[in-house]
Amino acid sequence: MKLTTQTLCVLTTSLATVFLSSGCSSPKTTYVDNDSSRLIANVDEINIQDFSRAADEMVQSIIENCISTGELTPTSSGKPVLAISRIVNNTSTQFDTDLLVKRIRTALMRTGAVQTTTTLNLGETEDPLAKEAMLLEEALNEDTAPLMHNYSLSGKIIELTTRTDNLRQSTYEFQLTLSDRRGLVIWEDVKSITKQGKKPSVGF
Repeated sequence: MKLTTQTLCVLTTSLATVFLSSGCSSPKTTYVDNDSSRLIANVDEINIQDFSRAADEMVQSIIENCISTGELTPTSSGKPVLAISRIVNNTSTQFDTDLLVKRIRTALMRTGAVQTTTTLNLGETEDPLAKEAMLLEEALNEDTAPLMHNYSLSGKIIELTTRTDNLRQSTYEFQLTLSDRRGLVIWEDVKSITKQGKKPSVGF
């Protein structure tokens, strides 16, 4: 059978289309619930479900030991103000500590027992515009008392790893402390999450 130039061009184009369609097609992506057992878990890093679990347990501990017992004293102007101090990531992976702190702060706000702030947090101000407006109001009105926090939340996330011939283990320890303005500890707790996995045949 004699193939013309036009026929060869058509066949080449068809083969290229089939190759690109089969070799470059994107894998199917599915949504997974945040509390699903199908979420990916890695031994060598903190996963989203680990942050959720640690935050839930810490919030429950604060509610049981501080809010339900009346340990958090209301101020003359209403709810006590909770500020976020330093939360140190002392693990081998880089992540935003707001993955933990934001969950805790949101849950505590929903209890109606505390008021949080976006202007008194340590380090970079969460809401620069609100801080500028607060400082301007304080400067223009001498009778306006400066906003002060009543309690601050600080903490650290630590990683401990160990291994055997064919098994590796990582423990992530979440340490949080709630202090009053003078630095007296009102509450503190430690939550640990330990994960194990088999060592790969190549590398670690």
